[in-house]
Amino acid sequence: MRNIALPIVIEVDADGFFVSCPALQGCYSQGDTYEEAIKNIKDAIKLHLVDGLADGEEIPQVSVSLSTVDIAVGCQAPRLDRARNLFRIGKTAFFQSRARAAVT
Repeated sequence: MRNIALPIVIEVDADGFFVSCPALQGCYSQGDTYEEAIKNIKDAIKLHLVDGLADGEEIPQVSVSLSTVDIAVGCQAPRLDRARNLFRIGKTAFFQSRARAAVT
């Protein structure tokens, strides 16, 4: 057994913490606290890697970089409010609904 270091991205919103591993497509999790989110993404990464190895895949080479972009933003408050009202759910609830839809 060997240890590997993989990058993760952690986001926080009103529903809790959302965490993903960009090196492993589709590998993400969540938690009510930072600690819970970290524990959950570690479990998700392990499952993702074990499943891939069982299918004959290799552990992917990590190639992730962090950059920023400059974006000009004007006052779009009415448009943002309309978008929020259309969806009425947070990111966590959205991903939960998508996961349920994929399973059923």
